[in-house]
Amino acid sequence: MARDGTMNAEPMKAVVVNDLDARWYIARTNHKQERLARASLMAEKLEVYLPMMPKRNRMGELYATPLFPGFIFVSFMLGGAGWTKVFSARGVSSVLGTGGKPQSISTGGLEQIRGREVEAFERVQLIAPACHALKPGDKILFKKGPWAELEAVFLKQNNALRCAVLVRLLGSERLAEAEMAHIA
Repeated sequence: MARDGTMNAEPMKAVVVNDLDARWYIARTNHKQERLARASLMAEKLEVYLPMMPKRNRMGELYATPLFPGFIFVSFMLGGAGWTKVFSARGVSSVLGTGGKPQSISTGGLEQIRGREVEAFERVQLIAPACHALKPGDKILFKKGPWAELEAVFLKQNNALRCAVLVRLLGSERLAEAEMAHIA
C-alpha cells in the first residue's frame, strides 16, 4: 500500500536471466522455520532476506513477525554451488518455480517490500506515546479517553502501551493504569 492509502498494482514480475548470474528466488520454509532457514542459509554465505512486520502482543509489547509466513527470499546462482546449499539448508523445503525450475523475481519488487517494511517499523516508532519522555513525578494531562482533561502524576511505564499514574478523584489519590496514547 502506498503512503496515500492506494494499492500499488505493480506485482513482482518473473525475470528471465542468464543462469550464471545470482538472482533472487522465493524459498518455501517448513512451518514456522523462517528464522532457522535464514540462519542456515546465511551460514552458507548466501544473501537472504526475511521481511518482517511489527506487531504487538496482548501486553502491548512490540515484536517482529514474518511478513510472508513460510517464505524467505534468497539470492544464488541457478547453476552454481548456491543451488545445492539452498536445497540442503535446514528449514527450507523447496524453491518456488515452474516446470521444476526455480523462477527468479525482480529486485524492484524486493525493494518495494524493503521500503514498506522500513515504513511500517518507522510508523510504529512515530506513533510512540508521550510517556516515553516522561519521568516519575511529572504532571500529565489526559487529552482523550475516559479521563480527558483530568490531571495526574506519571509514575512509571508498564509496557509499550500503558503506564502507571496517580489520579486525584473525589478528594483522594488513586493508583491507576492508563493508555499512553491518551496522555498529552
